[in-house]
Amino acid sequence: MNVYMRFNFGDFAYSPQSRVLEYAYATYSFNKYLNLRAGLFRPFFGREDDISTDFLKSFDYSNQYTAFSNTGWVSYQMGASVFGEVKIAKVPFRYYVGVFNGDGRTDFSDNDNGKLFSARLESDLTRHLRVGMNGGLGTELGTHISAWGGDINYQTDLSDRWNLEIESEYKQGNNQNLFFNQSMPRKPIKDYMMRGVYVLPSIKYKIKNKEGLGLEASFKYENLNVDFKQNGNAWQQYVPMLGIDFADQFAIRLQVGVVLDRYDRNVENSNSYNSGRFITQLQLRF
Repeated sequence: MNVYMRFNFGDFAYSPQSRVLEYAYATYSFNKYLNLRAGLFRPFFGREDDISTDFLKSFDYSNQYTAFSNTGWVSYQMGASVFGEVKIAKVPFRYYVGVFNGDGRTDFSDNDNGKLFSARLESDLTRHLRVGMNGGLGTELGTHISAWGGDINYQTDLSDRWNLEIESEYKQGNNQNLFFNQSMPRKPIKDYMMRGVYVLPSIKYKIKNKEGLGLEASFKYENLNVDFKQNGNAWQQYVPMLGIDFADQFAIRLQVGVVLDRYDRNVENSNSYNSGRFITQLQLRF
């Protein structure tokens, strides 16, 4: 059995009563086929749930990740899961099945006794190609909700110095937050849907005879619509970035880039407005 806890001391400045504890969970491993986990942790409902913030190749997580974490499918949740490895038609798969309260890490109790049931199946189809599928069903405040998605990750060494990686992910599901915020009478929950897709190619060059030193260029494109069946305002984001690693595994990394936001409709005095900004990001991990 292994027990993990992590505190985010930066949250003391905002909400120390409910946000300082980032995760706390215990994992009991019988063997590689069967493992049990319970506590506050990521459900693993997509590629990004398996990537720590200090290993991001671009600026922050995707907007899709934020939208689906607000509805309880990803990011830190209270719950329990079973995971491990299996073989289907002689092809090895990793599976994850869990139940969660869907209230995030700010509330350990369940506000309505509703639960989210989610599952993921992923496989390394080749040495370079990984494919994952996600699906979930649940209930919130007596309303049935669902979500699903898939992701593809490709990685290869072009030479002893050049490495190419392409990450991509798609998700679609009910936007129950929007549904419950509508005044009565409101349309059925099936009319409140959101979906997002992003593609993140990156290429890295390793400096010869310089341990851990490398240059990386990435370009993330994302499209998110939190209400695509009705009056949604599609949000497109373009994020080109250049970075330099001074040590192995992103331990010291400096990045510069541009974040360009484009909307179908500009909404004055809101965040839904075309904009662009230059960013510099310094990452230290020890």
